[in-house]
Amino acid sequence: MNSPGFFLIQSLVYCVVLAFCCALLFTYAARTNISLSHINGYAHDYGMLLAAHDVCVRDIQAGTADASKWHEAGDDLLVWRVGDEDRGWWSKLITIERVVGRFDHKKKKWIKSTKGLVAQIDEADISIDHVKDAKKKKILKVELSVSGKSKKHEIAIQSTIAPRNRVV
Repeated sequence: MNSPGFFLIQSLVYCVVLAFCCALLFTYAARTNISLSHINGYAHDYGMLLAAHDVCVRDIQAGTADASKWHEAGDDLLVWRVGDEDRGWWSKLITIERVVGRFDHKKKKWIKSTKGLVAQIDEADISIDHVKDAKKKKILKVELSVSGKSKKHEIAIQSTIAPRNRVV
């Protein structure tokens, strides 16, 4: 212990041990940060899809059960009347949009409309299918599916809703 180079070797060993501990600590911090950012991205995407789902459910429940007020305006758009205005939902590549206004059911075109971005997520999709009762000309139920995908996760929310808060 009292040899001339012992203090130098002891200091070098402490520095190597300290550098190894620092490398372990920084590796752990980086991995934790990456996993937390993935969790945060998932929670953000899920929150946006949940908000889109809730607003769409509210719109469907506010709609009438009269089948003549519901119109398909293409493969990805269903329009229904709520009071004095029409409401419709569709998805593009990365967005889910809500449209409110006046819709010409014969031309299948919006006359006057206001579009609103409800959710923005990769591969966003909203599907609204309605089941009609042919005899009574009523909408029995509406099947709603809201989904989105990213590189790390896939989210889907599905529900069955009745117009005017009827029980399904």
